[in-house]
Amino acid sequence: MGQISLRLELPSRFLERRPEAVLLLPERAGEAKKALILLHGATEGPEAILDNCPVERLTEELGLAVLLPALDNSFGLDWGEGLDYRSWLLLELLPKVRELCPAFGVRERCALGGISMGGFAALSIALSHPGDFGGVFSVSGALNPKRSSQFCRIGQITVPPGFSAFPSRPEAQLPAILEAVPQSDRMPLFLAWGEEDWFSRDNESFAEKAAALGYPIRTEHGPGLHDWSYWRQTLPRALRWASGET
Repeated sequence: MGQISLRLELPSRFLERRPEAVLLLPERAGEAKKALILLHGATEGPEAILDNCPVERLTEELGLAVLLPALDNSFGLDWGEGLDYRSWLLLELLPKVRELCPAFGVRERCALGGISMGGFAALSIALSHPGDFGGVFSVSGALNPKRSSQFCRIGQITVPPGFSAFPSRPEAQLPAILEAVPQSDRMPLFLAWGEEDWFSRDNESFAEKAAALGYPIRTEHGPGLHDWSYWRQTLPRALRWASGET
């Protein structure tokens, strides 16, 4: 099966510009077995994932369609004033992509996943819209908003105006969102983290809560930091999980 790589730059009223996204499709888009929205980490973009992980080869091998949107350092939230990233993704970009590849519009065939900041965003979005996604994974997820805010401040990372309110945002309260999902909509979860990662305890706590609530959850943890050395090893397994491989 061949593969098509598309660079999308569609005008957005939510971001007031033409944001970028990469779409990887099987040669015949209608033959995609599964679809995945894959979210990058802070200070990076879709190219960081494509440069560091054999996503293109894996998606072709697995018959998986993959959308990689550029979220900047937004944590997948709406910040107003041309910075409504979540609305752009869900209300503008996804409807267009579904026209190209129907699998993105079928809950049982569409998963959401990400690394670091993208892991947080994937969980927040999927759990807030459980009717749209049949599974979600997080690799080294930045699941503690307070810790993320401290990291961004110390690292002098450029963030949206009003980012200081991030820890108190309802969309950032992952344990509460996890609990609020109706039992019938609780999708499978896959969480992976390195044991030397500064978010390791947050991932472990989240995984324990999800298991206690009865979510079908798979976890993977072992030696590893919050870096590409760990992600290069782990992200391919997350993609295989999203494609339906056990």
